[in-house]
Amino acid sequence: MQYPATTLGFQKGKYYVVVIIPDELREHFNSRKQLKRSTGTSDKQLAQQIQHEKSIELYLQFDQAIQTKKTNYTAMKSYIDKIGFNGEEYLEGQDLSNPYVADHALQNPPTRAAYPSPVPDRFRVRVQ
Repeated sequence: MQYPATTLGFQKGKYYVVVIIPDELREHFNSRKQLKRSTGTSDKQLAQQIQHEKSIELYLQFDQAIQTKKTNYTAMKSYIDKIGFNGEEYLEGQDLSNPYVADHALQNPPTRAAYPSPVPDRFRVRVQ
């Protein structure tokens, strides 16, 4: 994934390195739209020298969020496969990066009544 470029912003007498959080990662940052890190200086030239280092720190946070997302999916994939396709609806919208939510989802799977089969009974073949 290509990340947006960082910019320098001046606030509270200091320069900050600012980056827009990509839409697909905002859920990992409490729906915030941007991240920023202080350069610790009010000198623009010095802030520009520090910008690269701070940009790397911000991009590492994005990398960690992506890795968390992949890890959660991998951990939940076998569970999703076990409960079936309709189970994805059960998990949709839940913050699976929160271990308590993921644990609750694993401990309390949806019932078949809550997520009935997509095939109506009248079309099923009955085996005797």
